[in-house]
Amino acid sequence: MRILVVNAGSSSLKLRVLDEHDDVTSAIDLPASHGRFDRAALGDAVAGLEGIDVVGHRVVHGGTEFTGPVRIDGEVVARLDGLSDLAPLHQPVSLAALDAASAPLPGVAAVACFDTAFHATLPPAAATYALPAEWRRRFGLRRYGFHGLSHAYASRRAAAMVDRPVETLRIVTCHLGAGASLAAVHSGRSVDTTMGFTPLEGLVMATRAGSLDPGLVLWLEEHVGTPAAELAATFEHRSGLFGLAGTADMREVLAGSTAGDPDARLALEVYVHRLRAGIAAMAAAMGGMDALVFTGGVGERSPDVRKLAVSGLGFLGVELDEAANERGEADRTIHAADSGIPVLVVAAREDLEIAAETRRGSPPTSSRRRRRARRRQPDRDARGLGIHRRHRVAGGFGDVGVGSFPQGESVAGADVAEQGAAHPEGDDCYRCRTERDELRGFHPEVHLRHRRATGPGRHPPPGHARAQLRAPQAGARLGRR
Repeated sequence: MRILVVNAGSSSLKLRVLDEHDDVTSAIDLPASHGRFDRAALGDAVAGLEGIDVVGHRVVHGGTEFTGPVRIDGEVVARLDGLSDLAPLHQPVSLAALDAASAPLPGVAAVACFDTAFHATLPPAAATYALPAEWRRRFGLRRYGFHGLSHAYASRRAAAMVDRPVETLRIVTCHLGAGASLAAVHSGRSVDTTMGFTPLEGLVMATRAGSLDPGLVLWLEEHVGTPAAELAATFEHRSGLFGLAGTADMREVLAGSTAGDPDARLALEVYVHRLRAGIAAMAAAMGGMDALVFTGGVGERSPDVRKLAVSGLGFLGVELDEAANERGEADRTIHAADSGIPVLVVAAREDLEIAAETRRGSPPTSSRRRRRARRRQPDRDARGLGIHRRHRVAGGFGDVGVGSFPQGESVAGADVAEQGAAHPEGDDCYRCRTERDELRGFHPEVHLRHRRATGPGRHPPPGHARAQLRAPQAGARLGRR
C-alpha cells in the first residue's frame, strides 16, 4: 500500500509518500507562511504522484468525538470545520489541504489523523479546568492537548532506543518547533500536556504567547478597548519569540543573545524558563521521569536550547554529554555516562505515525451500520457536545442552539431534525431527551425534556400529559433513562 501523507502545519506543508515498508519514496515541502499555501501548487504536486492507494491527513483538532483515525466523508469534514475556531491557525489549513489534495485523486480514500487523539487519555485531573460545571458541560470546555502525533511517535521511538517496553516507562517528550508543547507519557499513554483548550496554552512559541493570565486579557478588553479579533491575532501571530525579540526564528534569537541584544536575551530566558518549568511539571505528573526526549525543529537542531533546558534539571538527575549534544545526527542519546535519566534526540516523524494510523483507518460504513450506530449513541455536534439524535439542533449548541424539532414525526421515528421545524405533534415529552458527552447536566429553569433555554424551539403542543412534563426547578439534575 502506498500512502500519501499530507501534513499541513502553520509554517510548512509536507507531502510524503510511504511504501508498505514505511520507506519514503517521494518528499515535497511547500511553503505555508501563517498557514497560507498555494492550492494550485499543492494540486499539481499531488497530481504528479503515481500509485497512491490512500491519503492520510494530519488534522489538528478532533474534539471529543474523534479520538482515533477516521475515514473522511462530507459529514466528517463538516464536523471538523466546526472546530476551526478552536485551532484557527491550523484547522482551516488542514481542511483546505484536504480539499486541494483530493481533487487530483478522485476515488482515492482519505483518512484523518488527529493531533488531539493521543491526549484523549488525559485523566480528569489533567483535562479539567476549574470552571463552573454547567459551562464545562454545555460548551465542552476542557484541555484537549495537541502535537499528539509527534508525542506518540517520539515516546515509542525513545522506548525502542533505550531497549525497554514503552509500557514500563515515564517519558517527557518535548516537541519544540514553531509550535511547542510537552507531554507526560506514562506507560505509553498521555497523562498530561502543556497545551489545553486551544494550541495557545503552555510554552512560549515562535509567534504564540503561551499561557497568559485571563485577567490580563479581560483588562485589555475592558480598559484598553482592544477588540477580540485584535487580541486573537496578536496572541496567535505577534507574540512569543516574535513579540519579545522581533523575530520568530530561534536561530536569530540565539545569535542576537550571543551578540548582546537585550531583547533577544530576554526572549531566550523567558522561553527557557517556561520550558524548564514545564519539563519538571510533566515529571511531577508521573511521579518521576525515566527518559527525556527532544523532537521538532528546535528540539532536534538547537544544542543550545537543549543545554539551557537541561542545565536547570540537575535536581532530577539529568546530565548532558556536551560533545554528544553538539553532534548533528538524528535519533541519538545525549546524556552523560553518570546521568540518572537518558536524554534523547528523536527526529520528528509524524509521517510514520500518520501512515500507521491511516492503515488502521475505519473502512467505509454501510448505511445500515450508520443507522445502528446513531441508535446506540447520541449525535454530536462539531465540538463534541452530545445531542440526542431525535432532536439534533441544527445550530449546534444544545440548549442555546437555534434549531427546533422535526415537524409531524413521532420521536420514535424521527432521525435528524431540520432547522426551524416544530416539535413533533402528538408525542409525549418523556422521550424527548438529550445527553451530553455521557455527562449528567444541570439545566437551570429549562424544561427537563426540552432544553430550549434561549432558542426559538416551541413548547410541546397542548394535550401532553402533565405528569410527563416534569418541569424542573432551577438547577434540577437530568437523570439517565
